[in-house]
Amino acid sequence: METKEKNFEDVITNFLCSAEGGYIVGSPKNFNRELAMDTETLLKFIKSTQPKELEKLASKISEPVERYFI
Repeated sequence: METKEKNFEDVITNFLCSAEGGYIVGSPKNFNRELAMDTETLLKFIKSTQPKELEKLASKISEPVERYFI
């Protein structure tokens, strides 16, 4: 049995990114160090799960809704 930490990390990542876990692996390119988050992946999630709420928010503000939300 392999007991290296990398293998343990792979098992966790594989589970979390399975259909059961529901997560996706983000790209380091999308990580905003200043905000400490992957803003691109967050916005994709919000747009796909809360489109009506995002539209409501957009109608109440004057700046781009993505920037305001973040």
